[in-house]
Amino acid sequence: MTAGSSMASASPQPLVSVVVPIYNGAEVVADTLRSVLGQTHQNLEVIAVDDGSTDRTVQLIEEEFGGDERVRLVTQVNQGVAAARNAGLAEANGPLIAFVDSDDVWHQEKLAKQVALLERAGPDVGVVYTWYANIDRAGVIVPPLRPKPMHRGNVLAPLLLQNFVGNASTPLIRTSLLKRVGGYSRDLLEKSGGQGFEDWHLYLKLAEVCEFEVVAEFLTGYRQGRATMSRDVKPFLSNFHAARQDIWSRHPDLPRPLHLWSEIYLLAWMASRAWTLGQRITALGLLVRGAGTVIRNDPLLPFRPATRKFVRYALELRKHEGETADDRPYLGSVPVVDANAWRQTLELRSTFVDEIIR
Repeated sequence: MTAGSSMASASPQPLVSVVVPIYNGAEVVADTLRSVLGQTHQNLEVIAVDDGSTDRTVQLIEEEFGGDERVRLVTQVNQGVAAARNAGLAEANGPLIAFVDSDDVWHQEKLAKQVALLERAGPDVGVVYTWYANIDRAGVIVPPLRPKPMHRGNVLAPLLLQNFVGNASTPLIRTSLLKRVGGYSRDLLEKSGGQGFEDWHLYLKLAEVCEFEVVAEFLTGYRQGRATMSRDVKPFLSNFHAARQDIWSRHPDLPRPLHLWSEIYLLAWMASRAWTLGQRITALGLLVRGAGTVIRNDPLLPFRPATRKFVRYALELRKHEGETADDRPYLGSVPVVDANAWRQTLELRSTFVDEIIR
């Protein structure tokens, strides 16, 4: 297995470095790598970073993909997904880079569409993300299939409100910008003693230095596990607060309502997720925490225009609960949604976000 830098001169396509962090991914990583190697954008190098797996991950990659010159395997002792991604970044040769988690998959045209949009958009755009579809262990779409927010240009404020990029497997990033912001900030988040939010913090740092664009298609299959949500949300919120404060300290001029609404938005999402998983007590506890946050910070928030708009948006969103998607593999074709059916929902979300960030 060799790096793909030698192919850059043989193709007009820019070289894309694809980093796949893996920990005990023997059951799923082959599907992930096949979806990457099957991209219509062929000028790529795949850097598979094994983060100290104890299963057959390394052996599987060597046996099944060892003959593909685009694939390079990097191994390290277990340090966590952020360290694995940074290790891949250090090995990257391409001017563009994308990450894909070892259980996610890409539609074959994902990179081609992102590269084309990035080239059209010009040098101010440094990140192009896509929509994603939730999929199960078998790769079947999990309903409801919802259109995602479409934020373009300077996205720092709406990104502070919500991680609309969604996950680590959707964006294509200019490698120079990723190195400029220091990659994944392990030190900051490890000091907080928390968990998660490495992706969100990275996107916020990128939003400080470049504009974003979006390919509004479900080009990423994001595999959802059925893991339960811990009742102890403090470690989770600790990283959230650390990431948010790091950005806020450099941008005190951002709209103040963002500070409160970003936490409310997160707690509402966590409560909804816990409820969906059948964890009713955890969900109710999160709602109580959210109410306490409001009372401490802005007792009049329930009566403000932004709250009314948020409630209207949430109620409209609930109308789509229970909708079904085709019972078919995600990779069969790019899934689509009825834009007209979702128009009012998206418009209500836009009015709410505009109220917060203006």
